Amino acid sequence: VKKADRTQKLSELCKALVFYRFLRKPLVDHYHQAGSAVGTYTVNRTQAMLKVASLGVNSLITDCPAKAIEILRGR
Repeated sequence: VKKADRTQKLSELCKALVFYRFLRKPLVDHYHQAGSAVGTYTVNRTQAMLKVASLGVNSLITDCPAKAIEILRGR
């Protein structure tokens, strides 16, 4: 698969990548209703991880993956 094809497929899957401090529930809902996934970045603090998860984001980018897995599995 060509790199351009992979990039196109990724952009079709995730239409919004939003810095976590700018996320709000209506924005997440808007993208979900349009059939798009919402991702966020760089979420490293425990409370921020819990908050973005409660908003319904589909993915998050973090510098602390082990911490994120532990926190999000336990919620």
